[in-house]
Amino acid sequence: MKIYWSNNSVPELQGLDKHKQLDLRFRAVKANRHNPRLWLGLVAVFSVYLGILAFLLYAIPFSGIQILIQITLMLLFHFWFNQYLIWLIRPHLRLYRLALDKTYSNDDDDYFVPPAY
Repeated sequence: MKIYWSNNSVPELQGLDKHKQLDLRFRAVKANRHNPRLWLGLVAVFSVYLGILAFLLYAIPFSGIQILIQITLMLLFHFWFNQYLIWLIRPHLRLYRLALDKTYSNDDDDYFVPPAY
């Protein structure tokens, strides 16, 4: 699995300005809102996060290192879920990018976003 560090590393978003990248990503996430894989992935990654957090916090006596562990695990949780989310929305991004690159003769300022199924 390829790791995507930013929106520029996602092939479907390369070459677009930052505003368009965020707009297409927002539309793809919105289209996936009712996808059960999105919510199951969130629950799975969050469960792993809570399991590791509980194990480490109860295994290590209270000290300043617990705060570091919490922050590190929170960043890892965010990274894991972001990677999963990009993997999940890439088909929608591909459709949106194809529709965006297609030229329309009647209105060039507006672009069509196909429905996500």
